[in-house]
Amino acid sequence: MDSAAAHIRFSMMGIAEQERLAVLNELYGPELGMAFDALNDEVPELDCDIHLLPGVAAIRARNSSLALRWYAPANGNETFMLNWSPSGGAGSLRHLGREVVNDTGHAFLTSGQETVRSAISRGFNPVQIRVARALLMALVPDAETRLMVPIPAASPALRLLTDYIGLLARNAADPSLSSSVAIHIRDLVAIALGVGGEPAAIARQGGLRAARLEAIKQWAIERLDRPGLSVANAAAAHRVSPRYIQMLFASEDSSFSLFVLKERLAKVYRSLTDPDMAFRTISDIVFDAGFGDLSYFNRVFRSTYGGTPSDIRNLAMERHRRG
Repeated sequence: MDSAAAHIRFSMMGIAEQERLAVLNELYGPELGMAFDALNDEVPELDCDIHLLPGVAAIRARNSSLALRWYAPANGNETFMLNWSPSGGAGSLRHLGREVVNDTGHAFLTSGQETVRSAISRGFNPVQIRVARALLMALVPDAETRLMVPIPAASPALRLLTDYIGLLARNAADPSLSSSVAIHIRDLVAIALGVGGEPAAIARQGGLRAARLEAIKQWAIERLDRPGLSVANAAAAHRVSPRYIQMLFASEDSSFSLFVLKERLAKVYRSLTDPDMAFRTISDIVFDAGFGDLSYFNRVFRSTYGGTPSDIRNLAMERHRRG
């Protein structure tokens, strides 16, 4: 894995059934260090997101049915791979002479230096995190001793890692932040593996805090329409203290309430400039975004966007009419 950042979305949809294995093995196999085969004579299916970050790759598959083999390419594969399926389902993993039927959601670390075989059936939606060997061993120097040791699905770090990868799938990382995101993922992998001492403290200061902050942000965005949304609500939902949440936002020179305000304003702005929302009244849009006081909204909206809601809507509609 090099220092480039990229997001690849791949689906078998539209590819003739008889050509699917050839496409996978010729186009994606060499790049990913994988060989693909049909599973129980089923039609090969693969729908996945691949996020390539500096020293880290995150692969999340859906609706798939395949037999896979990860191997060490001729040019070497100096990576560790953490494998699990957040949704459960039926799948198997074979590595270093040990085979596990992974239907529990547990995670297993494997090494890219040795062949790994896996079977993916429909309903088993695996996630694989690849971390460059040197990058992970900087925090987990004994990573080799942790190969194929189960990490419980209930592990808080594994849950946070699942959430973080989910957020990454919905909001591809800004290229300028790709190195930071890669380190956050590495840190969460280290915590999930049970690293202790000073490396654990380093990982918690980085990846754990970043993942929690992103999870809280996403939680808030999904609830913007609730006027009573508060840091106390967020703290209760995430089982942390309000002070801890404020400390997380303070690391970005912000606060929970300021973040919610900006997201609500942005939501209103998007609606006002959307031609498909022209039939809705401004007051309905404002209240649906979670604002409870129109006079307060008008003040902060004008100071943020330099015009009244009507000004912004009229300007957007005029631009739309002009094409």
